[in-house]
Amino acid sequence: KSAMNEFLEILKGSPNSLNVQIDSADTLQMWAKVGKNQKRYIEAVKGRDSYKDPKTKRTQKRVWGWEKIALATRSNEKFRSTFYNALYHVVECRLEYGILAGNQSAIKAAGSEIAKEKKRDATFSGSELWKQKFSELEARVQQNIN
Repeated sequence: KSAMNEFLEILKGSPNSLNVQIDSADTLQMWAKVGKNQKRYIEAVKGRDSYKDPKTKRTQKRVWGWEKIALATRSNEKFRSTFYNALYHVVECRLEYGILAGNQSAIKAAGSEIAKEKKRDATFSGSELWKQKFSELEARVQQNIN
């Protein structure tokens, strides 16, 4: 909890700090896993700490979560590894949430995320590491589908 408070303070001054956003999402995911907390898995994916942006007047989340990190890095080759890291964590969180909540649709959603990415980029940008990691994660998803 204290780590998240520190991240929030940093993000108040630098909301687009990608490294802090990644560390925040990672911390939420670890917190979810340690505490077996469904809500934290959702926050790790969807973000948390809503606030109204004074410039746009729109509600935003100070902590982006893995999903927004993936969206923000998807189209930039420079951030390809960051994108795959974020996507991997989106899938992992959905799987873990589904197992914890006994929610088959969340587990299947995790599998469909992998399938969609394989359709977009079957080679995972030529990275054997990401191809292997997603293959192992896909096997875990399949093991948990009833």
